[in-house]
Amino acid sequence: MCIRLHTAACGSSIVQYFLKVRKKERDEREKKKKKKKKKKKKKKKKKKKKKKKKMKKKRRRRRRRKGKGKEKKKKKKKKKKKKKKKKKKKKKKKKKKRQFLKSGSRLCHSTCQIQKTSTLTVTEGWHLDRRATCL
Repeated sequence: MCIRLHTAACGSSIVQYFLKVRKKERDEREKKKKKKKKKKKKKKKKKKKKKKKKMKKKRRRRRRRKGKGKEKKKKKKKKKKKKKKKKKKKKKKKKKKRQFLKSGSRLCHSTCQIQKTSTLTVTEGWHLDRRATCL
């Protein structure tokens, strides 16, 4: 919420309520991130173990072949031609214009909570100015 508060409204129950809501949302997002990270790590470890087993089998086969005393001629490897990658053109992002509310204040970003609770901006104790910052 992009709001600069009067000193009188600092202890306001409305402000406290919004701060609590924000904290809950942040905590939920962090929990989800931690769960995703744990799942990804477990999958990666399993894949690595399988690769190691395959490599051991290949080494054993090579040793057996070498020990039979037959010398084979080495074949020349053909060089592969590298394909050139095409560069993608980046699209320029259009800057969103900052929106002005009824009170003439500016939002710090487009997804600001004040849009949803614009009635709060006009009430007493709330002071919005052009240097509005997020709570």
